[in-house]
Order: sequence, then C-alpha cells, then structure tokens
Amino acid sequence: MVKKYRNYDITLVVTHRCNARCIMCNSYKQSSCKQDEISLADIMKLPCSKFIQITGGEPFVREDIEEIVKILLPKTKRLMINTNGYYTDKIVDLCKKYPDLVIRVSIDGNRETHNRIRQIDIYDRAIDTLKQLKALGIPDLGISFTLQESNYDQMIDMYKYALELGVDFGVSVIHNSYYFNKSDNVINDTTPLKAELKKLVNIQLMSNRKKDWARAYFNDMSINYIDRMAMPVKCDAGRSSFTIECNGNVLPCNMTPTEWVMGNLKRNTWDEIIKSDSSNEIMEKCRNCKLNCWSVCNVQSALKKKIWVPGVWFMTHFFAARFRANK
Repeated sequence: MVKKYRNYDITLVVTHRCNARCIMCNSYKQSSCKQDEISLADIMKLPCSKFIQITGGEPFVREDIEEIVKILLPKTKRLMINTNGYYTDKIVDLCKKYPDLVIRVSIDGNRETHNRIRQIDIYDRAIDTLKQLKALGIPDLGISFTLQESNYDQMIDMYKYALELGVDFGVSVIHNSYYFNKSDNVINDTTPLKAELKKLVNIQLMSNRKKDWARAYFNDMSINYIDRMAMPVKCDAGRSSFTIECNGNVLPCNMTPTEWVMGNLKRNTWDEIIKSDSSNEIMEKCRNCKLNCWSVCNVQSALKKKIWVPGVWFMTHFFAARFRANK
C-alpha cells in the first residue's frame, strides 16, 4: 500500500533547552522543563507529511531523540534535524542507525568567530561532527550559516569550505522571533552584508550544482528582505506550513505572534486542530499577515506551488551571469 503524505512542511520544536548561548538567540533563557516538553505520544499525532524538521533549542539534549526519530521517519519523505553539532558521538551513533536522516549543522565562520557568536567552545566539535557524518556516507548534509554583521566577511569562505567537504550550504539573515526569545537583533549597516550576498549569488549561479542555483534565488531575495521590500510570494503558514512548539501548541510558523495558536497536540488530534474554528481564524490572519518574512522553512512550500516565480528569476539571472563571465 502506497503511503499518502500530506503536502505539509512541519517544524517540530522538541525543546528550548540548549547548551549554547548564542548572541542572536536567547532560547536557553526560556529553557523548557523536561516534563513540560512535547511527549512521544503527542509526536505520534503528527500527520504523514512530505517534510518534517526537528529543531530546538538543541534537539540532541533530548534523551529520547532516537525515539522521536523512530516515530517520525515513517511519517515523512524527508526528516531533517538542525543541530549545533556539539554532541558528536550521539549524532553520529544516531545516523549510523538511520542513514537517511538529513542533518544541518550550524557554523557561522572560523573558529574564533563561531565560538564568539555561539558563546561556547563548539567550533571543533561542529566541524568534527560534519566530517564524521561525511565519512559515514550520510547523503544529505549541510552547513547552516546565520548572516550578521560580525561574520558577513566569512560567508563566502564558509560556502567554499562546504563545497570542499561536499555538503550543502544555507544562509539565513539574522532576525527576531518569539522562537529566539529575542527582539533586539538588528543590522546597523546593511551595505556590506548585501554586497557579500550578491557575490555569493553570482558564484552560485556559475556553479554546476542545481542546489546552488536554488540557493542563489533564495539569497538574492534575502537582499530584498534586508531592504524590507515586498517578497515575491506569500508563505503558506497555517495552510501547508506549521510550527509545533515544544509545549504542543500548533502555530502557523515561528514568526507569528505566540497567541496565534491553532490548537494543542497534548489535548487534540491533528485533524481536530486543523478543522477547528480557532484554526480557521488563524488561517485568515495568516492571509493578511504583514510580517514579510523570508526563511526557507516558511516559504519553501509556497515556492513549490509557484515554481514559475523562481523559474523566471533563474532564467533571467543564470544566463546574464554567464554572459558577464564570458565577456
């Protein structure tokens, strides 16, 4: 029997606990007590979905992370875990058992810069985690880079390092969210960040990797996001994109106000939540949302539905980049 997957992108926050003290995230300050975190029984209520990502806090502080993976792997075509890479042995052991896992490790620059941003001595562990997973043959690995004023000049070097290692490279622009328990992240001088992003876009357009072409589009739109321009597509939050908080609350995304709760998995089934009056009310709010966010987890499902939007951009910029290179 062929399993039916709903066209959902789900972000599951399994904990706010974290061993790092990142300058752009205060998640550790609202560290959830273990007994209040979403349970395995609650996680079992999640629907079969095309994409599910596990995040935190740091997911690997959960002692039952393997049990969570066991539940979710049969429920999705692609299961990703976002990690800071500190718990190398635990991560590698899990991936030995489940080699189809997708792993993204946060690395924000060289050793000095990354450790300063993360506020703990973590760089060597993160790199070692990536290298061991690569040696293990895990096919879908990547580096997640948070772009900010303290590391913009190291972004392209990190991209080149990812190429050398043979892993994916994703960039997100520093921003605020209840999810980070932070409201004072700011870019004072946007010019150098936008210049480096434009360089990266041109490099990726010249790449032979199709993933780089898709990333080039996303990074070019990140420049527009920094300039607070209207984004080319509205996200699908509340319709095909959801965030499940570690207390069981179902939210449209990790950017919307915390009171935009569609339901709670500790009390209801998924279908009960989606069909509820409160869910319909939140969906309507999402249609009129003015946040103008730009993150892969929030817009990828919308872009898949409107593939012609990045397609037109790609056809225009791809050939233009190669024409300039051959002049």
